[in-house]
Amino acid sequence: MNVSPHWRTGFWTRARPVVAATAHVGRAFTLWPCNSSERRLPSPHAHSSQPDTKAWRDLGAPGGTMSLRVKRLLLAIMTIIAVLLIAYVCVDGQRFLGLRHTAAYRWSALGLFVIDAASASMLAAKIHRDSNPDNSPGPPVTAAEDPIDILRKTAQLKQRHDDDVIEIFTSILTHPELCIARAVEDASVQESALELNVRVTFDLRQASGSVGRRNLGPCIVPFMRMQKGALLDNLEVRGADGANLATLSQHETRAMTAIVVTNLFWKAYIDPKEIGVVADSSAFQQNVLALLLRIVFDAEHVARGLMDSVDTVLGRHAVRDEVARETLLKLVRFLASHYVIAAAVPEATDDRAIIEYTKNLPCYAQYEQLRDKLRLLSGLRPYRFTVPLWLPYYATSYHFRMRGTGGQYVANHYLTRPTSDNKAIKQDDFETLHPRPYIRLRHNRGLPYGHLYMRDFRSAPPESLATVVRFAETPPGALGGAALVSWASAALAVVFTFLTASSGTQASSDIPALLLASPAFAASFLGYTTDSESLLRTSLTARFGLTLTGVISFSSAVLFLLRANQHMTARWTFTFFGGHLHLNKVSPYWLVLAVASTTLAIYLTCITAIRTRRYMKAVAKFDSIADLYGLD
Repeated sequence: MNVSPHWRTGFWTRARPVVAATAHVGRAFTLWPCNSSERRLPSPHAHSSQPDTKAWRDLGAPGGTMSLRVKRLLLAIMTIIAVLLIAYVCVDGQRFLGLRHTAAYRWSALGLFVIDAASASMLAAKIHRDSNPDNSPGPPVTAAEDPIDILRKTAQLKQRHDDDVIEIFTSILTHPELCIARAVEDASVQESALELNVRVTFDLRQASGSVGRRNLGPCIVPFMRMQKGALLDNLEVRGADGANLATLSQHETRAMTAIVVTNLFWKAYIDPKEIGVVADSSAFQQNVLALLLRIVFDAEHVARGLMDSVDTVLGRHAVRDEVARETLLKLVRFLASHYVIAAAVPEATDDRAIIEYTKNLPCYAQYEQLRDKLRLLSGLRPYRFTVPLWLPYYATSYHFRMRGTGGQYVANHYLTRPTSDNKAIKQDDFETLHPRPYIRLRHNRGLPYGHLYMRDFRSAPPESLATVVRFAETPPGALGGAALVSWASAALAVVFTFLTASSGTQASSDIPALLLASPAFAASFLGYTTDSESLLRTSLTARFGLTLTGVISFSSAVLFLLRANQHMTARWTFTFFGGHLHLNKVSPYWLVLAVASTTLAIYLTCITAIRTRRYMKAVAKFDSIADLYGLD
């Protein structure tokens, strides 16, 4: 693409009337560069009136700040003073630290303690903030690249690549629904994140429009699209043979995209049959093209109002090709909020290009429900995963698979729109579309993986789409162990309740106390002393069950020791069923522990039985050989 010097030098001057025609566009979006005042750095030779020494700054001199070391030392001194003050208030005696114990002195010390504690708390908060500063680089640069530089690079790229490469890139970018034959996404759980492996098959013959040629040669494929401003954590791109593919730089991808936008603009408004040189177009056409390129390559998401203004500007020019115009507007609207990632694909021998890439995803929607917050506070791994989807709208055939960790199965899997309160999408939601989208979901089968298949989804209007996979622990798992430990704790509590009621005395040995505390040790060993992945992904019920069992067992041991020392010796008598059943001289404390431990054991057992029955019912759907021919 040739850019004449005359068009280059007068580019922005001629484009200003277009901006003036849409005044509100200029307020929402900066089209042209403007001179800004320079920030002058202080001269290294400048001298200050204050002595610039470390000791002076540590002491908090004007213009300096107290160092973190001095703040911590001051906090330690304030803490010691607070301890001494509260000790003076609480400890009785004739003298304390040389001071008499009088009511006036104690009230004064209490007031000083409150002031000192409040000051120490504020200082500790400031130390915490200073110890964890915000080291982020700040918001990214939002200045758009100069269209002149982009057009200069487009001329260089057109010399390096033939028309087939540009045509394939254009077809995949503008009509991906016709060029993507198959897409497969495999998700795997990596601790508290997801690893997504995507395999996309492109039909190069459909993209190039050439049927008679046998060899298309190397090509450039835009295989991935991202929201503007989104940060891609990790990306590994491979070909069909597993070899790494080279991705284009941002400047090269922008230049290729500029070629597509320029060619579509030329076909839509200048000449639909032959692509010419930009310098040969009129000044108004060059201004409009400059506006489009600034929108496409701006680093921020472009507002909808600006796109409406672009439609107004384009409406002033005669349309030569309506199809090219609609394609151009659709592409500009998309690129106003997205950017693409392209890779150089080597020569394909079977008319298809297979690109496989791996990326990492954070766990979305992990703080929505109370259960999610409790799991985070308990140190448990996520159990529900939400994966955004965009390939179903463009691929002829789409598969999504996800496998959890060992000891888990898929308890629920559904398709949803994140903007609809996570309401599941049904097949009947698309009954008015033609061709009607086809959705198959392996639902509630007790399998360790989930599978979603979608076909003909290209007829559906593009909108936010996501799939949610919820895993559960394979019964009995840690929940069954928690139920067994809780029954042991309940049995011991009940036995000691009736023993104290019948004998009225306590054993002198410490062995019963150790016996009562043994379920707590078992719960601790089962739930906390190991970092096993299966325990970290167990249910919240199992975690709280183990915790409560340990608390009850420990409380039983403490109660036994207190009663052995003649503390908490109260006894009650209970009658049941009109006096037919008597329970005489029962310790209310032992009775509370026995009822609490028994209730907990029954609850954990019922939950274990319900989840085991649900799992066995799901697995039973594959119980016969005939079912192998109708897997769903």
